[in-house]
Amino acid sequence: MSFCVVLAITWFIFSGYLFLAFLPQFNYYETVFVLNPGTNDYDVYFWWSWIPTLSILVFGIFWASGLLGNLWKTVR
Repeated sequence: MSFCVVLAITWFIFSGYLFLAFLPQFNYYETVFVLNPGTNDYDVYFWWSWIPTLSILVFGIFWASGLLGNLWKTVR
């Protein structure tokens, strides 16, 4: 679980810098991710930072509780 927490925090910080500081200067980013769907930079930041962060934490909970291993045994 500690691995997932560190990964989630790292992704959250990295995605903030990436999507709010570096990517808005590219025309492709502005056209495809912002203008075509009718969103702004903060919507893209929300989608690519909060959603993966929460997904990593939920995966970590399943992993740490042992449910992921039981599910894998059931599938096999």
